[in-house]
Amino acid sequence: LSTATMGAQMSLIAPNLYLGSWQGANNAKLLEENGVRHILTIFDARFSMPACVKQRNHLQFLAADSCQQDIRQFFQQSNDFIHSGRLAGEAVFVHCMAGVSRSATLIIAYLASVTDLPWDTVLSAVRAAKHDVAPNFHFRAQLRLWQNDGGLEAERARLLEKFGPWQEDRDRLLKLAEICAEFERTGYWRGELSIERRGNAFFAVHHLPDAEDEVDDAAAGDTEQAEAREDTTERNGHGEDLEEAIEAVEEAKPSDVAAAGDRDSNE
Repeated sequence: LSTATMGAQMSLIAPNLYLGSWQGANNAKLLEENGVRHILTIFDARFSMPACVKQRNHLQFLAADSCQQDIRQFFQQSNDFIHSGRLAGEAVFVHCMAGVSRSATLIIAYLASVTDLPWDTVLSAVRAAKHDVAPNFHFRAQLRLWQNDGGLEAERARLLEKFGPWQEDRDRLLKLAEICAEFERTGYWRGELSIERRGNAFFAVHHLPDAEDEVDDAAAGDTEQAEAREDTTERNGHGEDLEEAIEAVEEAKPSDVAAAGDRDSNE
C-alpha cells in the first residue's frame, strides 16, 4: 500500500482515487503524472474548464458549500462515475474549489458505499490522507441521516448488483482511520515531518468543542442552532506522504477504530 500527496492540489485517498482542489484540475502535468482519466467537478457555478479537463471523461455537479445544499442527491451518480473509472483500472480525480467539503463528501459517500464501513470511520480515514478535509456540518448531517435511514445500505446493494463485489478499500481505510485516531489521542501523525504545524491545523478545524453538536443539531432539523455553532476557523494544512504511517500499522492489532463507527448505526 502507498499514498502520495501533491500539496493541496491532489491527494491520493485510495488506489486510483484522488481528492483535491481547482488548482489540481488545472495542473495538466499533475493529472498526467498520476494517470487521471476521469474528473468529477462539484462547483456552485459552471466555469470554463481547461483543456486538460476537457480531454478527459468529465462530470460536473452544481452545488454550493452551504447549509441549504442537498448533496445527497448526487451520491448515486457520483458513485457510478467513480466506480466505473476505478473498475477500468483508471485514476479518478474528485475536486471542488479547495478539496475540503463538497468533493470530500462525495468521496466519503463513495467509500462508505463500496465497503461495509460507517461514514464517520471513512471520514477519519480520508482525513488521515488529507488533513484539511472538513465537510460542512450540514453535509455531515446528511451523511449521518443517509446511513441511519437505510439509504447507505440500499446504495451498497445497488452497487453490488450493478458492479459486483469490491474488496479493495476496506483494509486500507481502517489503517488510515487508525492513524487518525492515534493523532486524536496523542497529537502525533506517524510519518509527519512537521508535527506541530500539522497538529495545530488539524485541531483548529476538527476539534472545536461544538463540532459534533453542529452535526447533531442539523440532523435533528435545528438548522438555526447548527448555524450558530458553525466553525468559521480558516482551514489550513493538507496531507503529507503517509507511506511510513500505513506500513507502521500494517501488522498492528485491530484497534477500537474498526468498531467505532457502530455508534452511529445504533442511534
